[in-house]
Amino acid sequence: SGTLDSGDPTTNIAIISSGACGNFANDPVFEQRSFMVDAAGTYMVNETSSGYTNVLTLYENSYAPFQGCTDWVTSSWIDNFINPSISSSLVTNQVYVLINHGTNDGQFGTYNNTFSGPGTVFEVTDVIPTGFELSFVMVNGSGNIVEIAGDADLSSSTNFPQGSYTVHGLVSPGGTDFSGYVGGSFASLQTDVSSGSTCGAFSGNTVAVTILGGLPVSLSKFSATLDEPNVYLDWQTVSELDNDFFTLERSADGRTFSELTQINGNGTTTSTIDYQFIDKNPLPGTSYYRLLQTDYDGTREYVGEIQVIKRTEDKGIRIQPNPIAGDVLEFQVSGESNKMQLFIYNTNGQLLRTEILNTIAGITSVSLPVNELSQGLYLLKAVIGETIFTDRFIKSK
Repeated sequence: SGTLDSGDPTTNIAIISSGACGNFANDPVFEQRSFMVDAAGTYMVNETSSGYTNVLTLYENSYAPFQGCTDWVTSSWIDNFINPSISSSLVTNQVYVLINHGTNDGQFGTYNNTFSGPGTVFEVTDVIPTGFELSFVMVNGSGNIVEIAGDADLSSSTNFPQGSYTVHGLVSPGGTDFSGYVGGSFASLQTDVSSGSTCGAFSGNTVAVTILGGLPVSLSKFSATLDEPNVYLDWQTVSELDNDFFTLERSADGRTFSELTQINGNGTTTSTIDYQFIDKNPLPGTSYYRLLQTDYDGTREYVGEIQVIKRTEDKGIRIQPNPIAGDVLEFQVSGESNKMQLFIYNTNGQLLRTEILNTIAGITSVSLPVNELSQGLYLLKAVIGETIFTDRFIKSK
């Protein structure tokens, strides 16, 4: 419902004439309302007025005064100026504009529109007038304008780094150049719009946006591969942000980890980078590996999934080559860092040699001269703490 009076704008009259839009320069006053429907179908609009002659006209999208046949859908009939009605097939997701106007200048009075149809009619109150456009003004936490654009896209980390922003809607005449305001204070634009020196109107609501810092490392792979006697640790990044270094950690139980090594990062890059470390002294049994990343500012976080390696070797000692070549016995012992006692026996159980060495955590490699041993079969026993490893070897000459 509404009232047509001398304060309303004027327009041309648009009516159905011979089944098409007829546009006449009678300059009546008009009022408009935009609406949508939630169900497609045929709708009827009936107007009741206070006795003056009146016309109903329906448009799609928008209404341009004095261009009455642009986006025109239908109008009331030329012989139906008292309490007119219109009927049209409407669809969902479409904005329609209903115009109430008299037949001539000076046609004033009250009116009421009644809708009927298969669905509900919703009034749309924020329709951008013809010739105007909506822009989005992105303002940072310091109150300065970062960007004015036709969409609210804050995905560029270059333009919109970590921080808080406010997005304002601004309706202005199409083609208005706002580039001079970018980088300046939002308060200046508000002042110019309020004073009328810049034509436009801000939306009644704003949207607050918080952009969190990007991930310091985008990891595409972290893997561990056993190739006895080594474990190969490989990882790959597709981007890095202020990446100082990686720390590779290892554990025997998956709970208590110790540092294995540090590998320098590549700072900030969007290139694909491959990293590798070879654990030449893996733990016996099961080993757990995890990757810790550290930024330049000391911020740390674990990246990737924990990798698990299970070694099937359970003897704890490996002699290689066997038979031994020459007068040097070469072997590897698995265990923790400790003192190791070595004993060499002949096939009669006679003790021929003893040694005391230090082991490291993981695999300890030993080269032991045995030039005093003659050709034959021998038993090697290694005692580390309470753990005893044994294996046989052959000296061929």
